Amino acid sequence: MERLTPHVLIRHECFRPRMSAFSLLELLAVIAVIAIMTWLGEGALGGLNRSYSITQSAEDLRGLLLIARQEALTRNSPVEIRFCRPSASDPVGFVQSILHKADGSLLPLARPLKLPDTVLIDLSSSNLRSTLFNQTNAVSNTTGFAPNTSGLSLPGLGTTYEVFSFFLRPNGSTSLPWNAGSLPCITIRDALIASNPPTNYATLLLDPANAKTFIIRP
Repeated sequence: MERLTPHVLIRHECFRPRMSAFSLLELLAVIAVIAIMTWLGEGALGGLNRSYSITQSAEDLRGLLLIARQEALTRNSPVEIRFCRPSASDPVGFVQSILHKADGSLLPLARPLKLPDTVLIDLSSSNLRSTLFNQTNAVSNTTGFAPNTSGLSLPGLGTTYEVFSFFLRPNGSTSLPWNAGSLPCITIRDALIASNPPTNYATLLLDPANAKTFIIRP
């Protein structure tokens, strides 16, 4: 067994591994880099999430119209499509499909489609963004939105809200006027970026003659 003479102790001390540590400045630099990368990542992911919400909302609306058309054909009764908003200063929050039964009663076909808070239906008709809402409202026979008079309630709104509606007929057509030059359209855009025209959007085209739908996504 080796005796721990002063020379041996010195030799042991020379070969003992030294523990290194970060300085305060180095730690602050690392934290700053992590914060910047996190911020950049959240911005990119946020943009992707909003883009996905726009695409998904357009597909959900298209699906609602397809199912409503099928119900009108199958049940041989008109189905009303309603775009609902709390007031004239609010965006459209719900889209609802309602079967008009032969006895005059109304039957919602499914839960109202609620749009995410990150997207909205652009009600402007400029640049042909949402020309649907310039057509005649099937409820009021006037152009644009009108007060709800059906008595149907919506979550969080009750029966006090405004609607714009049109019908899907049992023969597969709609109550909208047919124009060979253009199709009624609905544009869904990013609610957080109010550019004109919108930079991130999806436009749904509706053929009044056969209720077929097409989605345009830049």
